[in-house]
Amino acid sequence: MNKLTKFFIKQIIVFLLFFCFSYTVYSSDPNINIEICAEYDIDGRHKADVEGTLLGDYISSSGEEEVENSLSPSLQFGAAVTKNVEIGVGAKYQFPRKQKDFEGYFHFIPVYFFIRATATSSEYAKPYVIEQLGYNHFIGDDDYKGVAVLSGKHYYGLGLGLIFLDRINLGALYSVNSGTYNLDYLNNNLKADIQYSKISFLLGFRN
Repeated sequence: MNKLTKFFIKQIIVFLLFFCFSYTVYSSDPNINIEICAEYDIDGRHKADVEGTLLGDYISSSGEEEVENSLSPSLQFGAAVTKNVEIGVGAKYQFPRKQKDFEGYFHFIPVYFFIRATATSSEYAKPYVIEQLGYNHFIGDDDYKGVAVLSGKHYYGLGLGLIFLDRINLGALYSVNSGTYNLDYLNNNLKADIQYSKISFLLGFRN
């Protein structure tokens, strides 16, 4: 079993433990809506704005690469503040993914607040818009980061969808994960601001 597989399994276990604990604590509260989602991330773009010294020479550049499609399970806890507005918190685990022309896997684990506004046009299907805002944990394997240090930054998302029968959620989300890549090794001192943007199609189930 290689390092990436072991690393991946450990993080899945942590996410599952978090899910089981959270569901046990909140599932009995009728005022809390629990939503489990599976998101399919497409059209990913990995953008890096790099500045610093490399082998003694100053460089400043930016580039963008395509990212392979992947999956992200998520868990949200929400509470209605009015008939049509819900606020809450959520967490998302991105399966490791890589840029199409580069070796190495990376992913983010965002934790966020959200607000969702729902229209009561029908008792069977309710359209909504949602905004998410939070903070990322930024992770990469050795092939992705080398000896650099990765740090998380902000996360935001904006989406829309339909909730059917107050139980099934079908939606689409545009989101951006941000982080930093810091390399301070020998004669190299580089910092890169990383942005990973994507479109996600999601299927969720609510209690």
